[in-house]
Amino acid sequence: MFFLLGALCFRLKVFDTQPKSKKLYIIINSISWIPINIYIFVILFPLVFSPGNYIFSKIVDRTIVSLSFHLSLLSMVYTMVETFRRYFDKTGRIWNALNRNSYYVYIIHVIVTGVITLLLRSSAMPSLLKHLTLTVSTFLFSNLVISIVRSLVQAIRFSSSRKVPLQTSDAT
Repeated sequence: MFFLLGALCFRLKVFDTQPKSKKLYIIINSISWIPINIYIFVILFPLVFSPGNYIFSKIVDRTIVSLSFHLSLLSMVYTMVETFRRYFDKTGRIWNALNRNSYYVYIIHVIVTGVITLLLRSSAMPSLLKHLTLTVSTFLFSNLVISIVRSLVQAIRFSSSRKVPLQTSDAT
């Protein structure tokens, strides 16, 4: 459903214009914790307070869980998109380089993650620190590899375009 929503937003050119008001953004940020907490409460209630029982009934509890999950997901996606749209829609050397690299990083990041995981596997770090190290190093290393490959390809193209063709003599 979120893919279809994204396709609809693209077709309607929602992201081509700058947001006018922060009112909806502030309201969503202020109340997005409510469906998340409802979801957590309904999930944990039978485990903590009365095992095997429901708050209302099985069907109502499942409906509440489903609705609160999807509502919290929608609010988090909206908040994330609007945050990036408002505050990270900037240009500059670093942003342009990351933008140029993004597709190729998407292609190679799984391989880079696997290599770094193999290197981190036998270390004595706590697992959360390993995860953080893996995430940051994959991002940095993938972009570094793509930037190096881009500069090498550009240098090769530049050097091949500067070669002077051999002069042939006309013997006629």
